[in-house]
Amino acid sequence: MTKSKYIEEKIPKTEIKQRNKFNIDEDLDQSFNIKQFARAIIYVKRHAKKLLVAFIFSIATMLLGLLMPLFTRTVVDDLIPAKDIPGIFKMSGLFLLTVLLLLFCSRMKAVLITKSGQHIIAEIRHDLFSHLQKLPFDYYDSRPHGKILVRVVNYVNAVADFLSN
Repeated sequence: MTKSKYIEEKIPKTEIKQRNKFNIDEDLDQSFNIKQFARAIIYVKRHAKKLLVAFIFSIATMLLGLLMPLFTRTVVDDLIPAKDIPGIFKMSGLFLLTVLLLLFCSRMKAVLITKSGQHIIAEIRHDLFSHLQKLPFDYYDSRPHGKILVRVVNYVNAVADFLSN
């Protein structure tokens, strides 16, 4: 008895046709669903404070970046023609302080966004794993090996890419 005959004897042919095979995928094209979006926002709300602080650091980074050309303009247009050496040193000090603050704000923004994103992804993975553990064996038996894993990994990685970018 060959392996394929054994399978045909154990599983009725009608059931074999209905099984989800590797080359047949479920219909995944769905329109925007506000309920699913609200479920996703729950994860982001848990980290709202960190993300708000990161947003403030982002605004500070942008404003500090706009100050540097103003300092340069002041030095080139006003201080150099007036030969104001002490003023040039003061503006250089302000420029250096602005660059250091810019680096600090950029670093803090990146750290907060990265940590929040990683925590959100960890929570999604944990909840997803808990959900997969509760599914009946029939769910796994009706799908090819690896299909569930690939879908879960791809979806979670897509969310991770969205949060990290």
